[in-house]
Amino acid sequence: GSYSIDSLNSFTGSAADDLVTVADNDFDFSGGNGNDILTIDYEAYTDINYSAYWFYTNAGYVSLLELNGTFDGGSGSDYLKFSETSDSNDGYRVVDLTKASISNFTGIKGVAPLMVTQAQFDSLSFEAVNSVYIKSDGVVNGNASDNTFMGSGSEQFKPKGGDDTVSRVDSVIF
Repeated sequence: GSYSIDSLNSFTGSAADDLVTVADNDFDFSGGNGNDILTIDYEAYTDINYSAYWFYTNAGYVSLLELNGTFDGGSGSDYLKFSETSDSNDGYRVVDLTKASISNFTGIKGVAPLMVTQAQFDSLSFEAVNSVYIKSDGVVNGNASDNTFMGSGSEQFKPKGGDDTVSRVDSVIF
């Protein structure tokens, strides 16, 4: 079936192929037997109050999008996607998956840059993803490409080549 959900605690899929869009970022998902696509819609985290010079901490703009919960794709060929991660500068905000438990998903599709653990990086495929940053021992590692990383203000970032643009981090490690 096809489902569009604003908020939930958990979702259990059917034996058929489920197309699920959720506007929540903290829940548990069990995909069931079909070939499922779970899309996390970050439209609620808009940049309406974003300015190039000021970040309003209580006005709705979130620079680093998080996903929390347990996500089990079940059997079948299942994918995780993200929508509405762009900001007013036509960039894509990073989606932090390091606090999510993800299993039995074939991979992740979409253009949003992702921050993952080494185990997540090793177990998932990434299709048409802008950039993948691996967070290890509290440090977000860049890659050989030209990285554009905007954190929440508490991350440590370590570039690995390319012409990088880094903002809203605690420190850059060379």
